[in-house]
Amino acid sequence: MRMHLLLIGLIVFAVALIYSTPSVSVLYGSHKLYNLTGAGNDVDCVSCHPQAADELSQSAYHKTLTCEDCHRNPYMKSVAFDNGSVVTKGSYAHAAYKPRCLDCHSQTSITKADGTVVSVRKADAFGDPGYGSDYSAHKKFVEGSLNYNIFEGENEACISCHTDYKIRFEFIRPLYVEYTIQKDANGNWYVDSSSITYGADNTTLILKPGSGKKHLFIPLNQIKCENCHSDIWATVQTGYNHITTGWKNPPIHDYTRVGTSYSNVTEYCQLSCHNPIVSGSPPAALSETVHAARRLSCYDCHNTAGNNGVFTVYSKPGNIYRNPPWSDRAMGNFDDYAINAPLFIQGNTCVDCKEVRQSTGTWYTPPVTFKSYFEPTTVPPSKI
Repeated sequence: MRMHLLLIGLIVFAVALIYSTPSVSVLYGSHKLYNLTGAGNDVDCVSCHPQAADELSQSAYHKTLTCEDCHRNPYMKSVAFDNGSVVTKGSYAHAAYKPRCLDCHSQTSITKADGTVVSVRKADAFGDPGYGSDYSAHKKFVEGSLNYNIFEGENEACISCHTDYKIRFEFIRPLYVEYTIQKDANGNWYVDSSSITYGADNTTLILKPGSGKKHLFIPLNQIKCENCHSDIWATVQTGYNHITTGWKNPPIHDYTRVGTSYSNVTEYCQLSCHNPIVSGSPPAALSETVHAARRLSCYDCHNTAGNNGVFTVYSKPGNIYRNPPWSDRAMGNFDDYAINAPLFIQGNTCVDCKEVRQSTGTWYTPPVTFKSYFEPTTVPPSKI
């Protein structure tokens, strides 16, 4: 009896449903179509992308831009749109395209989607043809990002520093290098290329912290070198690579002054080495426009020209411009050789020689063989 009553109830409900509604839809609103014949964008991007909108609302930059300014701007790239009479097929996307950061930041002004012309900041060096100077420390990262296919164009490199995106990547370096410094018949020092040997590859995993929000652009003064180069910063504090334990006088290279003379690690990294303030007639390595940091070695500053006052370097701890010290006589004109040698040889020869002298009290002259460990290391360089 109960089954009969249940069956009758279901039949009555089904009949009522059929005659009371014109249709049944699983997805609410799935038959509501937008009229695209009007000017501008008729589709609410935020309805599907609320997270991106929320990130931009908290962003230091771009918060005043519309979705269309970046992703559907007819003045930048072609998209499929209907202006009321003619439909233009998009060469990049059906309704929105993925922009490159350099679509805008290789220029000094752009036209927004509504036709308004606004000024933009051109990216130093990277906004130039070929990404500018080879002295930009991150140029290879920008070039490499073209092959990763994670984001559009070079965007992986841009997003890594300029947003709160999380990054997981690896540095692969030899564990160590051994080399011998020799002296030729004229007394000039050089590294015997046949003596260079490397240890096995050593992989360092770096986890850059962040919320994972790629539309949350952070202020420039919040970009931290140590977030991506934590292994180097840890090694700097040992004094066994990158700098030596004895580089505290003059104080420009003294990492213990972070928090006093230097406001933070990034300022220390830039002003003490990777983007120093210079005056006079410095070499190209110190004068060409770069993006944030320079790819330098000790000998770009410490050479005959610097020692003779052709250019000077600003020391923030001393608030003074100084001649970078160098002695051709004591160093066998080694700067002339080193400046054309591979970059790791340039930096390591300087650090290794001084650190070994610091630990042994002995100043070694050629022929001498050093063994030097790369970042991250807790092993000091040694004479072998």
